[in-house]
Amino acid sequence: MENDARVAFNRFRNDPSFQRGLAAGGRILVQAALVVGRHGRSVSKAPYDSEIELELGLEQEHALEEWARSEDLWFPDPHQYYKEKGYVFYGYGGEAQVYAEADAYVHKICRIGQYDSPQRFFDRIVIENTICSRDRQGDFVVLMSQRFFRQSHVMSESEISLYMKCLGFFKVVEDPYHIVKYYSDKVIVEDLHPGNIWMTDEGNVVIVDAAFFFNTPGLGLGGCFHFGDEE
Repeated sequence: MENDARVAFNRFRNDPSFQRGLAAGGRILVQAALVVGRHGRSVSKAPYDSEIELELGLEQEHALEEWARSEDLWFPDPHQYYKEKGYVFYGYGGEAQVYAEADAYVHKICRIGQYDSPQRFFDRIVIENTICSRDRQGDFVVLMSQRFFRQSHVMSESEISLYMKCLGFFKVVEDPYHIVKYYSDKVIVEDLHPGNIWMTDEGNVVIVDAAFFFNTPGLGLGGCFHFGDEE
């Protein structure tokens, strides 16, 4: 286990903060990241190729399924599993179906088909307590848990822009679809609209859902992030 964790951490060795983010997801995330990493490639080194990404993504799914079954982390029907746990269905969006565990946690069934591969999914999102499975349609999904909080204020577009500016991010709007991106030298954040960033009763800002990318040099936004497996 210690050696596996070291290999997974090595992927982000140029930035300790990403190592801490990986570790925060716990043992399951570290192991899952390692499994998909054995069947992936450096996303910042090679140009995008949809056929290669699809092939690698399928390899990663099969590897994850085999690993999850061996670790007793595979649930053929996650909806039934959540119901048996007493979780209450809360709602759904384009990516996830959400169940509530009282006022303690929310549990999500996340479709990762919109990502290029499981590796990219794990690269972009720090996940706590992840369990791999497939849903009723046969899609590859990830089960994840997040702490519950109460929303007291939906942030407006201008408030979001100001908040991200204070964090050191620049804003760019891409036509023709008016896609808003926030970027630093290492991270790109998309899909950060008022429904995805809230303020809690205590006045804390929480990003509920967003699309996170590593800002690598080839993306044209002044990125300087390089994965640890690149020399």
